[in-house]
Amino acid sequence: MMARLTDPAVILLLVFAAAMVSLALSWRADRRKSTRRLETVLKASRAARARSGARPADGPAQALRATWRPRSAFAKGFGDFLVAAGYRGSVTGYLRTRAILAIALGYGLSLLNPLGWVAYAASALLVAGASYLVAVRAIRKRTTIMEAEFPAAIDIMVRGIRTGMPLIESMRVVASEAHPVVAREFRTLIDELALGIRFSDAMQRMVPRMPIADIQFFAVVLGLQAESGGAVADTLQSAAETMRSRRELREKVSIMSREARSSAAIIGSLPVIVSAVMAFTSPEYIGLLLTTPLGNLVALGALTWALVGILVMRAMINFEI
Repeated sequence: MMARLTDPAVILLLVFAAAMVSLALSWRADRRKSTRRLETVLKASRAARARSGARPADGPAQALRATWRPRSAFAKGFGDFLVAAGYRGSVTGYLRTRAILAIALGYGLSLLNPLGWVAYAASALLVAGASYLVAVRAIRKRTTIMEAEFPAAIDIMVRGIRTGMPLIESMRVVASEAHPVVAREFRTLIDELALGIRFSDAMQRMVPRMPIADIQFFAVVLGLQAESGGAVADTLQSAAETMRSRRELREKVSIMSREARSSAAIIGSLPVIVSAVMAFTSPEYIGLLLTTPLGNLVALGALTWALVGILVMRAMINFEI
C-alpha cells in the first residue's frame, strides 16, 4: 500500500486532483457572490415591473447566468473562448469534465502498459489537444455561419427601422426570423435589456459570443447611435456592406492559400505515417518508445514538438482579414 502511495503516477494524480479541487472551490465562491448580486438585481427588477404592470421577460435570469464568467484574467479569457465556441456552461464544469477524462484515460493507459507518470502526462496532452481542436472547429463553424447570416440579420433591422419600427423591436424580429445561431444571440441580448442592463453594455457583452471580426464595430457604433441618435439605418447598411466585402475577400484569400494548407497537412501527417510504417515493419525497434523509461521521454518529447510544429504551421497559413 505504501509502495503504491509513493508511486510517481499516484503522487502526480493526487497533486492534480488537489489543484483542481482548490480551483473549483475558489471559482464556486466567486460564482456564489455573483449569484447573490444577480438575485438582488432580479428582485429589484421584478418589483419595478410589478409596480409598472409590465409583463416579465421570458427567462432573463437564465440568459444572464448563462453569460456569466469569473473575473480572473485566465478564467475570463478561457470563458470567452468557450462562449465563442457556443458553450454556455461554467468554466469549472468544463475543466472538471476534461480532468476526469484525462485521469480515466491515463489510468487506462497505465493498465495496458506500465508507462507510469508518462501515461497521465500523455493523456492530459491528448485530452487538452482534442478539446482545443473541437472548440476551434466549433468556433470556425459558428464564424462561417455568422459571417454568412449576420449581414442578412442587419438587413432585417434596416428594413424595420426604415418602416418606423423601433430599434429594439427590429432586434426582436431578428431574434425570431434570423438563422438560429444568430437569433440565439439576439434573444440573449433582448433578455439582458429586459433586465435593465444599459444598451451599450449589453452590446459589449454580445461581442465574445459572436466570433466575427465586425461585431466589435457593430456593437460600438450601434451603442453610440442608440444613445446619441443619428441615422441608425444608414450606419447598419454600411456595416452590412462592409461585412459582405470582407467575406468575399476572405474567400479569395482562402482559395489562394489552398496550396499552402495542403503542404502543411502533408508535413503534419508525415510523423504519423512514418510511425505507423515502422510499427508494422520494425515493431521491436519502435517498441522501445513504449517499454523503456528513456523511450517514454523521447516519445513524449516527440509528440510535444510535433504538436508545436503543427500549431506553428497553422499560424503561418492562417490569414486574418
